[in-house]
Amino acid sequence: MLEQKDIESKISNLYNKYFIPYSRKIYYSYSSKDIWIKFLNQDLGYWDHSRIKELPKIWVAGCGINQAINTALRFPESLVIGTDISEKSIETAKNTIKQLNLDNVLLRVEGLSESDYTNEFDYIICTGVIHNNPNPLTLLRKLERALKPNGVMELMVYNKFHMLISEAYVEGMRKIFNSGNLEQNLDSILQSINKLTKSYPINNLMGEFLSLFKDVKLKGELADKFLQPITHTYTISEFNNLLQSAGLELLHPIYKKEDRYKKELTWNINFEADELNEKYLDKNDIERWDISNYLMFEKSPMIWFYAQKKESGFKRLSENEINQQFLELSFYENNTDIVNYILDNDKYKKLDNVGNQEKNINKFNDPALTTLYYAIHQSKTIQDILKVNKIELNYSNLNKTRVMLTTSEYPFFISANGY
Repeated sequence: MLEQKDIESKISNLYNKYFIPYSRKIYYSYSSKDIWIKFLNQDLGYWDHSRIKELPKIWVAGCGINQAINTALRFPESLVIGTDISEKSIETAKNTIKQLNLDNVLLRVEGLSESDYTNEFDYIICTGVIHNNPNPLTLLRKLERALKPNGVMELMVYNKFHMLISEAYVEGMRKIFNSGNLEQNLDSILQSINKLTKSYPINNLMGEFLSLFKDVKLKGELADKFLQPITHTYTISEFNNLLQSAGLELLHPIYKKEDRYKKELTWNINFEADELNEKYLDKNDIERWDISNYLMFEKSPMIWFYAQKKESGFKRLSENEINQQFLELSFYENNTDIVNYILDNDKYKKLDNVGNQEKNINKFNDPALTTLYYAIHQSKTIQDILKVNKIELNYSNLNKTRVMLTTSEYPFFISANGY
């Protein structure tokens, strides 16, 4: 079995060779310095914005090229520490930091296994990292130790049902090349992948899956998907057990825009059979999300969640509690101005006075959501607006409405009950 150091060396070589991920074409900064702290609170169900009042120190573990920079722009009054095992990623990120004139981010080449922090960070972001290591629990315990008692963690691991076909493909390729170490033949394997995505000899699910990559021109995208030396995947219950073993408590999902584009924007199912729906909604959050994970199968969202220490002292609010509070609150529109930094000829150019958040609610093709969007006013509660407009929302749609109007991925409205 490969040791942690061997795995980190292989991943570093893979990322250095194929430059994974690529530099972003656009970054955003914001006129309000605390806007994302407010939305982070709303993600967690704290509508008065009391759970997190400031974030003096943030750690982005496995930051790649972009993530620490994006975090530093979102939280301009925080010190952001970004670490990654890829020298090329850190070098590229440092060059971008100079261009953007950021003074609140520090980067260093460091594997997660090398870290040795204790009660140091208010917010830790670690997405797409621990599942590519031999012992995710060991690394997760390092993250837990580094988090302050009242801190919050953002984690992403692979959803088991998103990876079944790609894992089967990788195993088949390992057998073809007669080697457990695909990275020894990276270029030739990528050539084979390229050919198979365009012309697969069997009409089956594997062929359909590979065809999704037929127009991918960047080697890094294929390498990241198919050439990782080790991969762990999880269901919700398995992920929750992993967190529990590390002294962490699962909080709430983060619905990323990738889920929206794939129409996977919910961890809840609305069963037409009343008896079944009643039994389903009677489950606690973890049980219900786990059921959804199995029944939605490949259509379930990414496993991207917040977590906190078990002994944080903060009560975990249930999804139902958050939704019921949402109904009783009033909101005002987020009019935070945005500054864009556009990549042009390998240089970032600043575009001032771009305006506030993009108003793209109509393209979701959801009449109830659209009506709410245009009706929301600080003088009215969500419940009042629903009654006036004769909108009835089942549990699943109510949760989806909250997510798509008031969370950090969809930052349209801010609670008027906060500071």
